[in-house]
Amino acid sequence: MSNEPRLDFQMLDSTGSEYYSWVTDVENHLTSKGILPIIQAPDPGLVFQRTPTKHAQAIILMRRHMDKALRLEYMSMKDARELWVALEERFGNIQDTLLPDLKVQWNNIRFSDFKSVAEYNSEALRLKAMLKFCGKPLTEDELLEKTLSTIPVSAIVISKCGSIEHWFKQCHASTKLAASYKEYRQNREQESNLAENEDSEDVNLTIEDFKAEQMHEDAADFD
Repeated sequence: MSNEPRLDFQMLDSTGSEYYSWVTDVENHLTSKGILPIIQAPDPGLVFQRTPTKHAQAIILMRRHMDKALRLEYMSMKDARELWVALEERFGNIQDTLLPDLKVQWNNIRFSDFKSVAEYNSEALRLKAMLKFCGKPLTEDELLEKTLSTIPVSAIVISKCGSIEHWFKQCHASTKLAASYKEYRQNREQESNLAENEDSEDVNLTIEDFKAEQMHEDAADFD
C-alpha cells in the first residue's frame, strides 16, 4: 500500500510552479469547510473563532498537498495563517522565476517531437496558459506560426474557421488547403534563396504572408 497522502488536487512542489493554482484549490476547499478565514488576515468585523481545531484542519489540508521537502521544511508551523503567509512570501513572485524557463520551452517546442496531436496540443496550451500567467500572453498567430513552422508538411491540417483554439480542438479543413500551404512554403523558400543569391533582403516565411495570399482564394477551396 502506498504511503503517499490522498490528494484532492495537485500537490505543491518545491519549485512552486503551480503555486497559484494550488492557492485557488486550497481556498476552495477551506471555503467548503467553512474555515477560509483561518488563513486570512484577522477581520474585526467578521465573527470567526480561530480555534486550534480549525488551524489543524487547514494545516492538514495544506500539508497533505505539499511535497515531502516542503512538508519537512514547514513541519513546525502550527498556525495556519503563519504557514499560508510563509508560502506566499516564498512563491508569490514565482512568475519572475518561471518566465525565463517558459520562454526557452516555447522556443524549443516542436510538433514533430510529440507522438500525437493531442500531446502537442496539451503542451502548447499549457505553455500558453503559463506565459499568460507570467504576463507574456501569446497571440493566436504566434500559436499558429509555431505549429505550422514545426509540423511536417505532410501532416499539415488547418482549420477553415481560422481560430487557433478551434484548430487545437482538431477541427479539420480540406487537404487542398494543406497542399496550398505546402506549395506556398516551397515557393517562398525558392524566392528567399534567389534573394540571397542577389544580395537582396531576406524573405521571411510567416503565417501572415500565407493568410494574405489565402484571402484571395475562392471560398470553394474549402470543403
